[in-house]
Amino acid sequence: MAMIGQIKEVKIVDGRIEAVVETGTGQEVTANVMAGAGSEYHPLAGDTVLFHWVGQEVVVAAVIGADASANAGEALIFGRNASGVVVSSVHCKADGTVVTGFGADFVAMAAKVDLLWATLWGTFNTWAPVAQDGGAALKTAFLAAFPPPGPSSVASTNLKAD
Repeated sequence: MAMIGQIKEVKIVDGRIEAVVETGTGQEVTANVMAGAGSEYHPLAGDTVLFHWVGQEVVVAAVIGADASANAGEALIFGRNASGVVVSSVHCKADGTVVTGFGADFVAMAAKVDLLWATLWGTFNTWAPVAQDGGAALKTAFLAAFPPPGPSSVASTNLKAD
């Protein structure tokens, strides 16, 4: 039977996360903290949790939170400081984007920045000034390297950060 309780204490025992949970009936039980495959979480004292018995063992299955910012098909992972304040997050969105932190800006991709820099460097490095042309030769070289509408974006198409 699953129950809702409140964590009183969290500790690491033999490499596992254990929580002392107040069951709501005045009883305290020690429970192993479980998470889905490929994930781990370390709840905080004061967290409200869903726990249940598996044979003779008590297991914390989920921390119950009030955040409902993930839409259908999405996943939200967040980290909190010792006071319980959310300080980091990873939001895997249904449209394929991944937002880290609380960012709204796409991250620059190193390969795209390197290509842009190499092209710009090459344009100026190979440009031969022409006396009295008012920069026309430079403009021609630049537009040959970056035809309108200009350089392409160096942003990732699916990772945002702050």
